[in-house]
Amino acid sequence: MTKVRKKRREREEEKAREAAERARKKSRKLADKVAKAADKQRKAAERVAREEERMAAKLAKKYYDVIYDAPVAPELASRVAGLVDGPVYQDPERGLDHGAYVPMVELFPEADLPVVQMSLPTLDPSGLYELGRRLAPLRDEGTLIIGSGFTTHNLRWINPRAGADAPAPTASVEFDQWAVETLERRDIDAILDFEEVAPAASEAHPRTEHWAPLYVALGAAEASGHANEVAVDGFWFGLSKRSWQFN
Repeated sequence: MTKVRKKRREREEEKAREAAERARKKSRKLADKVAKAADKQRKAAERVAREEERMAAKLAKKYYDVIYDAPVAPELASRVAGLVDGPVYQDPERGLDHGAYVPMVELFPEADLPVVQMSLPTLDPSGLYELGRRLAPLRDEGTLIIGSGFTTHNLRWINPRAGADAPAPTASVEFDQWAVETLERRDIDAILDFEEVAPAASEAHPRTEHWAPLYVALGAAEASGHANEVAVDGFWFGLSKRSWQFN
């Protein structure tokens, strides 16, 4: 009986070793598969990054060549500094970046309107809305408050070979439609909480700096009840150009 038990135990131990070896092989195989998938994803991301850098470099040269020599407005800059909460750094020597001069070129091509460009102190929706509320008195003084950006902005959608008028991605169309319907019914809470309630929010805005300026304009228009109308619509390389005018 002792020899039988010994052999039985030896067989069980051998089976256990074989099972452990199979598990190790399976684990190694799975790890290799995961590593290969991660490497494939990394290479795809690098290709996208290289394409974005190439496009950015191409666009950057074009935009650095743009001259929009609008008059400076030091008195308006001081007025803005007095309305906002906290210290404001002013740099009168810094020119306008593309976020400011692109809409201004279209609106006022003669560059005869004094312009103050203001950087966003945060991307927090509520904080920017409150900033807009503080700037609201400027509207009554004849100042045009512009929040510049795309309604959808995902550079991975841009395909130069397809052309600027190629059909927009579904995510861009869905978010654009949600935005126009939500602003039409003046659901400001939903706009502020867009990352949670809007369709395809993370695809439409992997980063939110193109959407965030809208909050400033909304805050400034609070006194008018956010009455608005669509001033621009359509898509450009899959990005929604939709813009609103608050009355």
